[in-house]
Amino acid sequence: MRRYSTLTIGETRVVVVDPHSDDYSLLAADSRVSGSQVDMVASASDAIKLPRTGARTIWLINLELPDASGCDLAAAVRARDPRSTVYLVSDTYDPAAEMQARRVGGTMYVCKPAAADWLSVAPLPPPALPCCA
Repeated sequence: MRRYSTLTIGETRVVVVDPHSDDYSLLAADSRVSGSQVDMVASASDAIKLPRTGARTIWLINLELPDASGCDLAAAVRARDPRSTVYLVSDTYDPAAEMQARRVGGTMYVCKPAAADWLSVAPLPPPALPCCA
């Protein structure tokens, strides 16, 4: 059973990786997102350079980036932080893209226009396993 967040969006970091940042203007203007740290970058290489924070992070990654596949970036994000929440975003619905997003372990496959509701129903990451002695 998947647990869903009861946190406010303001308690998370949102990273948007999309060459079309204007597509997220409604999301950024939503009052539920105000107070959140929102990082917007246009490419996978810029996303990888972002510093890590201790905050719960939700990644919104467009499947079509100028320098890499969104699925490749999602895999890199998961390798860096397996507990991260990764939404793979498509400009238009495509069943093949949805299957690809599911294969790489995307938390959700969503289509534009971006909405703050995507963030308010984000599944919580699985709990961290205790270290073995």
